[in-house]
Amino acid sequence: MVELDYGKPIRVFYSNLLSMGLDLHVDHGRLTVDGNVDILSPVLKEEIIKRKQFLIDLLTPAPVAELAPYFGRLLRLDELKEALRLAETIQAKVDATPCNGGWLLVTSKYPALDAVDDKQKASAPRAEHSGDVWTAARTHDNGN
Repeated sequence: MVELDYGKPIRVFYSNLLSMGLDLHVDHGRLTVDGNVDILSPVLKEEIIKRKQFLIDLLTPAPVAELAPYFGRLLRLDELKEALRLAETIQAKVDATPCNGGWLLVTSKYPALDAVDDKQKASAPRAEHSGDVWTAARTHDNGN
């Protein structure tokens, strides 16, 4: 049986944003954009806005504190193995997707795909969004 990764397109988009030096996270249901915001052209802003709800869904819930250092960036294979061992130890559910020469780790939303039928997937809770993605945008001075 072939298992499909239904979230792969948004994960690839998110990993591309990470590769560009952007940091996205959800704060009180609002998507915030930090990092290298100088690269945000009108077209890129528009594409992020189009995908805002998918990004919010991807980034919520936040990871447990022990796994937080492995989120929001692309991992090397050795880091992924370490993160997966830790997740298993603390019984946290995570998904890993290969993207842009690294691995993206996100909090798992669903049980194993082969154990879930389409009706359950369709009725799964989704994060609500509020506000505009750019109202909470801020930059970080990285010392450069």
